[in-house]
Amino acid sequence: MEENIINLAKNGDIDAFENIVREYKTEMYSIAVVRLKNEADVEDAIQETLFDIYRSLWYLKRVTCFKPWIIRILINNCNDIIRQKKESVLSFEDSIVNNLPDKENEYLKLEGEQNFFEMIDFLNEEEKTIITMRYSQDFSITEMSQILNIREGTLRMRISRIKEKIRNRYEDK
Repeated sequence: MEENIINLAKNGDIDAFENIVREYKTEMYSIAVVRLKNEADVEDAIQETLFDIYRSLWYLKRVTCFKPWIIRILINNCNDIIRQKKESVLSFEDSIVNNLPDKENEYLKLEGEQNFFEMIDFLNEEEKTIITMRYSQDFSITEMSQILNIREGTLRMRISRIKEKIRNRYEDK
């Protein structure tokens, strides 16, 4: 079904394009909010991404790769904004995730009022993106590997190291 909508959008159907945008906007927002430091930048990145998708959609050869393709565009746009703005403040008001779920075990779940984005704020931008994609957006390792252009084994190792970093930070608290 999704492939049909994407094909319609590729052929210029505005309603189909709007349906696609609605379907992925929440995921795009979640990824952009951990990459960028304020709401205005998040909205700019999403707007630029939507423009890029609309302008380049007909280049997409395999519609099954649509989701990784748009996330890659978003991350590139976020990186452009980060390069343009060296310092800014992360906005947490609209965050909806309260804990960092760990599919392998419950060790990383923190008690209390700590917000997901506050909890991972000490991580660098790449680490924030990886952990958000994996545990907040439920991307598979394969999808993340394609989007981030990182080998699957390397990605698994980075996830493991990030989880260990989080454990070490909150173990004594």
